[in-house]
Amino acid sequence: MDLQEILGTKDQTVQEVIRKQLREHLPAVEKLISSFQNWLKSGTYLPKNIDKSIIVNYLRCSDYNLELAKRKFEDWILTMYKFKNITVASLDYGYFQRFERTFFLCPKLTPECNRIGFMTIPEDVNDFDFQKIFNYLLAIIEFLAIKDECAGYISIYDFANLTPEHLAKVNAKLLSEAVNFMFNIYPVKLRQTHFINVPYIPETFIYAAKSSMDENILKTMVIHKKPVDLTRLFPKECLPAEYGGSPNLKIDEIVEKQNRYMFGDAELARQRESLNLAADLPQDKRQQHSFEDFELGYISTQNDD
Repeated sequence: MDLQEILGTKDQTVQEVIRKQLREHLPAVEKLISSFQNWLKSGTYLPKNIDKSIIVNYLRCSDYNLELAKRKFEDWILTMYKFKNITVASLDYGYFQRFERTFFLCPKLTPECNRIGFMTIPEDVNDFDFQKIFNYLLAIIEFLAIKDECAGYISIYDFANLTPEHLAKVNAKLLSEAVNFMFNIYPVKLRQTHFINVPYIPETFIYAAKSSMDENILKTMVIHKKPVDLTRLFPKECLPAEYGGSPNLKIDEIVEKQNRYMFGDAELARQRESLNLAADLPQDKRQQHSFEDFELGYISTQNDD
């Protein structure tokens, strides 16, 4: 599977637009990359030899603040270790087939070189397994952190299928973990977040989500309580056909290519392996990040009433 079919072509022109959008000064970025690599090599438990693309993504999402980039990267590695028994490396493609349309990426970047990503809710509440959906989110994020290159992300959350039965299956503790991971740890430079087809949502869930976000993240969010035509916000060629976009861009085809690559590419598997801890996790880190609740990939009870 060709990566360009999933994430689009990254020719010289696209690279230049990305650098312009991010105001990158290449010599300064190279110095930061070198400092980041030296930090990894001087540590004890963090992976030593990771791909340069991952470092670049963390520097970009941290506005080239080296210390912030290092903290975010360490938090990512610790989070992936926390869920080590339920990440993509320990699961197969069949595990995700019931809800593979939950997260998908548009291969065509916007003119500003931002990537549009969608999150949807399974229509059948029996397919709404919150823990497995979180597992799939981890797989998508790991893939993007390693392979993607863009100026930023535009997230579209479609709540069209949300019902009280779906909400009853949400684990509040895991929801908080997922929100924190998406907005505070994952190497994403978030440009916009759109919530579409939003029904009534209890304040408990809204508070749980917002409590994990900083003010800058909240400023990117737009809640559309009325139906919205996404083609009035974004170019049609950057959207799937089901949302009024390109007739040649179907969601089923997007997710089929996306998952075939994530679960079958040997080079991605090698890069994923490079993120393993170099040594046992220090006890102070275990205590600080509370791993005990998550060791077996089991998140408390289904509802924490």
